[in-house]
Amino acid sequence: EYHRIYLRDYQGNLGLSRLTAIFAINPMEIWIFNDFGAYGFWNGSSWNGEFVWERFGGIFKIWGTDSNNLYFVGSHGNITYFNGLSWIKMDSKTEVRLRDIHSFKDQGAQQEQIFVSGFSTDYQYGVIAAKTGNDWNIIDNGIDGPLPGTVLKRCSSQVKKWVLTSDLIIAKGTGNFDSLEEELY
Repeated sequence: EYHRIYLRDYQGNLGLSRLTAIFAINPMEIWIFNDFGAYGFWNGSSWNGEFVWERFGGIFKIWGTDSNNLYFVGSHGNITYFNGLSWIKMDSKTEVRLRDIHSFKDQGAQQEQIFVSGFSTDYQYGVIAAKTGNDWNIIDNGIDGPLPGTVLKRCSSQVKKWVLTSDLIIAKGTGNFDSLEEELY
């Protein structure tokens, strides 16, 4: 069954717009975001939503553990957090397009480690940021200037440590795989 979803723009007008992100916690909790800056929430029987003033720019990815712990990332370094009651704009310390957000929890760790990633509008460099407490910190690979691939010997000590102690490395893009493979083997 298909439904048209009308969301409000910044002036309060209902309209259709391009959806830019979707995240399903379960069949009764589905979140969407549109390019006007409004969210939609499916509660199992109906859609509701509003314009979100606390964010700047478009939203490209949604992640969270439940509807009281959601992160929305997007253009201009935008990270917006929803705690179930209010929207909170977070400082990512970058202006790049944040395109992804993921987390993991080490064995024995108290909290999940959350990471966001993105790239500049000219595609010359990428950024990874990690959440520490309520702050986001850019993880610099230590390579100065655009370079095809990740040359480990030119990376920061933090990146080298992660690469050398990881069980799995996913290298996105041919340049990253080729340069890492040459150094690790």
